[in-house]
Amino acid sequence: MIGGTIALPVFGTMFGPWLLVVTFVQAPVLLLPVTFALWAFHISYQRYRDERETIFQV
Repeated sequence: MIGGTIALPVFGTMFGPWLLVVTFVQAPVLLLPVTFALWAFHISYQRYRDERETIFQV
């Protein structure tokens, strides 16, 4: 998405989500690792924020 937006500001942003949908429809097995990666990032970032908050508590 970001690369497409930088390369073609209008068309990259417009067709990026459509490309993802078409890719997942054609190869649904790719949806599992992508979903897991997003979930893992979410958990990691949540832990980072929780730890960061404890630094500033007195």
